[in-house]
Amino acid sequence: MPPLTVAPGTPVLVVENPRLVEAATERHLVAAFLCTNGNPTTAPSLAIAQLRACGARLRYHGDFDAAGLGMVNRARDAGCEPFLMTASAYVGALDEASAAGVELPRDPVAAPPTPWDPALAIAFNEHRGIVHEERVMDDVLAAHAADR
Repeated sequence: MPPLTVAPGTPVLVVENPRLVEAATERHLVAAFLCTNGNPTTAPSLAIAQLRACGARLRYHGDFDAAGLGMVNRARDAGCEPFLMTASAYVGALDEASAAGVELPRDPVAAPPTPWDPALAIAFNEHRGIVHEERVMDDVLAAHAADR
């Protein structure tokens, strides 16, 4: 089977949760997506490597929890740039949940370092509210689709 290819510079959103790819399909978004379904196994890791090799602009979004932030670090190591994984995006998601009366689960585990945005680890450790990727799905999909 030939390797995956896209035109150099094509933005590809790599996500943790398959629900985002389903939603993108339901919305008929014309944008490239790849789902790791959690920590990437062999197939998504190979796809990421092939897309990076052809010059794709790989973006990664995951859950705002300690495990998810660890996955962002591993995605960065694989050549992805964090996408909407910032302190302001996290605090904004917390504020939106609070305004909607949603009580988010709490993470007892401290955040790993977030060198792409050191303020994110600080904000996460202060609040410890878990924001799953599906909760911010609309914003993530719209931002990715708008910049293709």
